[in-house]
Amino acid sequence: LQTAAVILLMLSLGLGSVMLASPTARATIVRWVTEWYETHIVFRYAGEDAPGEMPRYELGELPEGFVENLESQFVGTGMTAHFYENEKGDVILFEYMQQGSLSGVNTENAYVISVIVNDCEGLLVIPKEEDSNSMLMWLDPEHDLQFTLDAPLGQEDILHMAESVHLVETMK
Repeated sequence: LQTAAVILLMLSLGLGSVMLASPTARATIVRWVTEWYETHIVFRYAGEDAPGEMPRYELGELPEGFVENLESQFVGTGMTAHFYENEKGDVILFEYMQQGSLSGVNTENAYVISVIVNDCEGLLVIPKEEDSNSMLMWLDPEHDLQFTLDAPLGQEDILHMAESVHLVETMK
C-alpha cells in the first residue's frame, strides 16, 4: 500500500510539474473534461469564453445524396450545428461548440473506439444495433473546440468525413 501511495504521489507531482511548466498542457487539461460513466460519456468545456464570434467550419466531403438543410442550421454563441439530409430521410449532424459547452453520448449497447482526427484525440461510438447512427467526437485544444459528427455511417466513412472538416473563415 505504501508503494502504491508513493507511486500515486510521484505521478501527481509529475503532472503538477508539467502543468506548472507548460501553459499549453495546463490549459488543455483544465479546459476540456471528459467524464466516463457506466452508460454514457459527458464532455464539458470549462475554459474562458472566446472573444468574438465562432470561426466557421464545414464538411469538405459528404456521402453521395446528402445536401445541407439550411432551414435547420443553427449558429449561436459558442455553438454551430449543420444538418444534412438525403432523399431517404437520413440525417447527418455536424456541430462544433465551445464556451460553457456540455455534450454527451450514450455508450450503452455501443462500441467506443479511441481515434485521431486531424491530429486531435477523439472517440467514435458505433452502435451495436443496425440502422442506428454512429457518433464521432473530437477535441481541438488549440482552438478550444469540440466537434461532433452524428451520421448513419460506419467507422471508415465517418472518419473520412471528419478528416475533411476545414476552416472556411475566421469571424472577428
